[in-house]
Amino acid sequence: MRKLIFHDLAKQDLKLIRAFTVKKWGVNQANKYLMDMSKTIQLIKKNPLLGVKKPDVHDTAYGFVYKSHMIYYQYNRDCVVIAGVLHQSRLPKKHLIGRIL
Repeated sequence: MRKLIFHDLAKQDLKLIRAFTVKKWGVNQANKYLMDMSKTIQLIKKNPLLGVKKPDVHDTAYGFVYKSHMIYYQYNRDCVVIAGVLHQSRLPKKHLIGRIL
């Protein structure tokens, strides 16, 4: 079974998403949003081909839309690496520098 690894900056992305959601819509909504996102990430772990190749980011990058965010990742047979979780309005190349190998 593949391991799931989060880049440190992807963890930071999730903290910022949570803080913003709590401020805008409250704790319950933040918890629900991140819980559902976690389920989506687990689906990606099981079947990484669900995402779309993102050659504009990197040859080995994939992206999967979750509501208003894009989950960026790479994978091989041993692991899925979550490189970032960015709002769709953000430019991925700018924010994923150094996160995608």
